[in-house]
This record gives sequence, structure tokens and C-alpha cells, in this order.
Amino acid sequence: MRSRLQALRITILSALSFILMLIEFPIPPFPLFLKMDFSDLPAIIAALSMGPLSGAAVELIKNVLHGILAGHTAFIGETANFLVGLSFVLTVSLVQGRSFSKSRAFCSGLAGTVVMALSAAILNFFLFLPLYEKVLGIPVESVIRMAASVNRFVTDKWSLILWSMVPFNLLKGIILTLILSLLYRKLGGFIKRAG
Repeated sequence: MRSRLQALRITILSALSFILMLIEFPIPPFPLFLKMDFSDLPAIIAALSMGPLSGAAVELIKNVLHGILAGHTAFIGETANFLVGLSFVLTVSLVQGRSFSKSRAFCSGLAGTVVMALSAAILNFFLFLPLYEKVLGIPVESVIRMAASVNRFVTDKWSLILWSMVPFNLLKGIILTLILSLLYRKLGGFIKRAG
């Protein structure tokens, strides 16, 4: 019975996460290909209430659904979203542990933010930017030009990562951390009941 209830919760949180992924928006002054969404929040709730594997399941299901129903990047964007989101969700879950407090939520969110920004930097530099070029024919140079049009510090692949992607992921992580901290009381009750 408990495993069915857990599967139901993962399904509901995955559907919510997928819907939130569709509601994305650019944040000035970042390039248009970097968009903010809140789809990692249901995965964090799953990870905190049912364990890290449940959070990972929500991240995976969300991205598979997006790739099938709304994707246009041959699953490259979804794979990037999965791995970067997973780095945030797992870090938050592992640092948070079973003790849920406002200060702990804030600290775990900050740790997740740093890990997410570093993961995104490494993965984009070595894996995803080259994949976009090889699989989709999107030259890295055109991505650099796009970012340079809104940020004069972007001149090459390294500066694209350093001055666009890292700050974007830091900002995204901070926003998610603030939301997590603000909702800690409500989430704390839910997590205790679900756990």
C-alpha cells in the first residue's frame, strides 16, 4: 500500500513539474536561450519527503514527458535539464536530511545552488554545447554571438559559461532557495506526513 501511495505522489509531482517546465520565461539580461522555470520545486518536495531517488524520478519523468510532448532539441535540452536539476535536487536533499527547518532549508538550497552552477558549467562546456553543434547543427559560435549581444563580457566559449551560464544558474538556484525557505513551514508538515 505504501509503495502505491509513493508511486502516486511521484506521478502527481512529476505531472506538476512537467507543467511548471512549460511555464518558462527569460530573465534579462541573460540570453533568450536561458529560461527560468520552477519545475525543480516538485522534485525537491519529492526528494525531501520520500528520499533522493523519488526526487530523481520526478526529474526524469518530467524531462521524458517534455522531450516527447514539447521538446525540440532531440532530448539534448532535456538531458541537460535532468542532470543539472538532479545536481540541485540531490544536493538539497542530502544536505537537508530529515531535519526540516528554515535555516536548514536555506543552507541546503545554497549548497544546491553552488553544485548546480558548477555542474551546469562543466556539463555545458564539455558535453552539451558540443552536442548541440554535432547533433542539431547549432554552431557554438552562434550561441556565443547570441549571448554577446546582451553581455559584452562574452567573447568565447569559456566566457559564455563564466558570464552567462554560471550567473544564470546561481540566480535560478537563489530564487528556488528563497521559495523553499519561504514555504518551509508548509513543506515541513507535508514532508513529515509523507515520510
